Amino acid sequence: MRTTCLRIIAAVLLLAVGLPFALSAQADAPSQPQTPQVRKAPEKPEVRTEEIHPSPRNLRERSAIIVFIIWLWGSIAALLAVLRLKIREVDRVEEFEHISRPDAPPKEPPVR
Repeated sequence: MRTTCLRIIAAVLLLAVGLPFALSAQADAPSQPQTPQVRKAPEKPEVRTEEIHPSPRNLRERSAIIVFIIWLWGSIAALLAVLRLKIREVDRVEEFEHISRPDAPPKEPPVR
């Protein structure tokens, strides 16, 4: 039973991580083959008035990113802990025969 639970957890994690990557790769792929284009004479470069900052500019933005990442991984860990507790509870209830597996043969009642 424990290996089955681990396989289910692994499958869910694989889907949760792999599905977004597969969908983003599919969206980035061109739908039609590209034909080679003739190069044109270079035009005047565009003048940008905006500044692009790819990284956090100050300490407040850096700490906000760090807090978000900590919150994200903390919530993932909490959800996995709750899932683990639920699986243990189902195993415990099944052990007391309140829930019977459909593939398990019927057991005889205990002799008193």
